[in-house]
Amino acid sequence: VCDGTYGQDCAFSCNPNCGGPLNACEPVEGNCTFGCDDGLQGVFCESHTNSGNPLNTLQNLESEYGYGIYFGLLFAFIALSLAALIFICSEAPLHILGLLLYWFSFSIEVGYLYASFLSCSRFLHF
Repeated sequence: VCDGTYGQDCAFSCNPNCGGPLNACEPVEGNCTFGCDDGLQGVFCESHTNSGNPLNTLQNLESEYGYGIYFGLLFAFIALSLAALIFICSEAPLHILGLLLYWFSFSIEVGYLYASFLSCSRFLHF
């Protein structure tokens, strides 16, 4: 059995990004046996993944969409905050507030909790 190598007569080295002992790979084709090192994916651990670091995902979004992603997130946050404040202060039915928060990719439960624990007096007293 080839340790750290694969192919006929163990002629090829396993990818150094293969996880596990001695960068273990399958002896015939060279597929990584124990998965990949952190941040890599694929049969041969040849492509990068961003699942390990959330900052990499944000950096990829920034490079793909420019700084517009930041302005979009800021606008969504401000709009959501203002809408929630208006609905809470006007004593609108809680299901409307929950629906509004759901539209902004939050769960309905978060909307009900938000409305239940906050009141206008908490927002307006300094």
